[in-house]
Amino acid sequence: MDSLTVPVSFDSLKPLRVFVQKAAAGANLDYVASYNLCLAVDEIATNIIMHGYADVTPTQADFIQAEASIDGQVLKIGLLDKTKSYDLSQALPLQLTVSLGERLPGGWGIYLARQSVDELFYERVGEYNHIIFVVSIQSK
Repeated sequence: MDSLTVPVSFDSLKPLRVFVQKAAAGANLDYVASYNLCLAVDEIATNIIMHGYADVTPTQADFIQAEASIDGQVLKIGLLDKTKSYDLSQALPLQLTVSLGERLPGGWGIYLARQSVDELFYERVGEYNHIIFVVSIQSK
């Protein structure tokens, strides 16, 4: 399993994206699947930075850790962070049938992440959030 640990900072989005791109290339994902996986990870990492640390300033001890592994015919990317617990499955669905002026703000990042990968899981492991992105590896 490959991993990368970065500080909680918007500057960390680029190295996270490069990490995911390398994992996708190693799994022989096509361009669209690779792009979608990068989009999903970028959206959730951005949410961790913006919302997970909205009320506190990250310290040098705070981090986002990315993990990549191939398990059978799937590529799994995991993100770990130490912010407050936030189960993605509890997020309110987007109000796509409501006019823009009547919609509640937010929710697009989780929506895009869910739409961009085959599966998206959340689990709380001790004091860590663990978000797992799963993409099928298509045989060629």
